[in-house]
Amino acid sequence: MKHAFIQGAGLALAISLLAACGESASEGDTADAEAALPEFELLANGAPAYPGTDIAGTDVREPQNNSQRVEYLTDASIFEVADFYRAAMVDQGYEIRTLRISGSSDTSDAGGSVSTDRGSGTETPTRVSINPDMIDDGYEMGENYAEGFPAYPGAANLSERVTPRGNRNITFETSDTPGEVYEFYREAIQGQGEDVVVRAISMGLVYPGDRRTATISLNDANNGRQVRVNATTADPDQVGPVAGGE
Repeated sequence: MKHAFIQGAGLALAISLLAACGESASEGDTADAEAALPEFELLANGAPAYPGTDIAGTDVREPQNNSQRVEYLTDASIFEVADFYRAAMVDQGYEIRTLRISGSSDTSDAGGSVSTDRGSGTETPTRVSINPDMIDDGYEMGENYAEGFPAYPGAANLSERVTPRGNRNITFETSDTPGEVYEFYREAIQGQGEDVVVRAISMGLVYPGDRRTATISLNDANNGRQVRVNATTADPDQVGPVAGGE
């Protein structure tokens, strides 16, 4: 069954709506976005499939307990796929609770990961954890947390620790959504140079009002020529199509 979704200018509209509404859209926002919705299909577990995906060619795993995973490859960029799922899952009624982006270089002297986690409720702060790949020190934490990781505006409860191997971990809290933090550091990671490639993006989602959850994991594949998508949906009360699509 095909559903409508946003591409081009419509996708940009949807992402801006998510940022403004804390990663969950109101009825009015959804109506505005749907004005530009092309079609997409649902995977076997009910999660959206990136537009143009050959549903018959997806790898559908057997349900395990209350969850089911579907895997497939796409030629789209990792950012295009991430933007699609950020908007499509919210369009289905989910809320984004976690977002993670990871970039690295072949020499491992640049890049790192940024993880965000927001609990239930719009008043809950977003907790952010940054793990730079480069082992360095001497940064003014009010300006930069590490090479290529600028200080986040308005960060609260900032702390830093160093692991026994010398790796640094920086944590802080913000009232911004996971999506806003993701966009800030996505730009920062991409700005570290052509040698740094974003290789993985993942998000965790919950369906308000019941116990449904979903996890979307994106990883580069075939030397960066494709993106491997792992979409997992779970519902303690149902096994099968549980992502909320109709």
